[in-house]
Amino acid sequence: MKARSIILKSNTNNFVKQLVDELLTYPSIRFFNKKINGENTIVIKCFNYYDIKKEENEKNFYGNYIYLYTCLSLILTDLIIINYENIFIKRILHYNYFYFEKSKLKKISNIITLILNPNSPLENSHELLLFRKQVILASLLKNFHKTNYMHIDGFINFGLTSYYEFLEEIVFNIVQLSISNFISIEKLNFVIKNMFDY
Repeated sequence: MKARSIILKSNTNNFVKQLVDELLTYPSIRFFNKKINGENTIVIKCFNYYDIKKEENEKNFYGNYIYLYTCLSLILTDLIIINYENIFIKRILHYNYFYFEKSKLKKISNIITLILNPNSPLENSHELLLFRKQVILASLLKNFHKTNYMHIDGFINFGLTSYYEFLEEIVFNIVQLSISNFISIEKLNFVIKNMFDY
């Protein structure tokens, strides 16, 4: 697919600000950010933005559509985890385990936070983060392979099915451990390790 630009829209000001800050760290990425019809709109220019007949070569590789959407997908992956992972976990707990006492839910939430923290003392916690990033990245790349447009809020709510299902699996496993009233570092390590054995 040859595209002249990548267009991103969002109503979430804080997320867009973080995205713009990250894009500014890539001097090879040319973009502009404006409010259009009340929505934050980021347009990332591909190498042929002004001249569609231009031929690609090594000099303009950093403006290549595939390079741009890959960089953008890597940035978005990190921002989604930072900004939305806890929201997704709370949503899963609220909708799937609403019948639990608040204190029980808080305990489960704390354990999940420990597991998802890549700096936790648990084995494989860093690998778990890399796996979650891989799941999100695959969805983003698939989107940009098909189209040069993304409404970020819509994608986060409806385009991350695999990621959301994986988080549900993590929550389910911790809930099962919690019900058994036998939570230990060894058990948590076992749960994390088994998440990669499929």
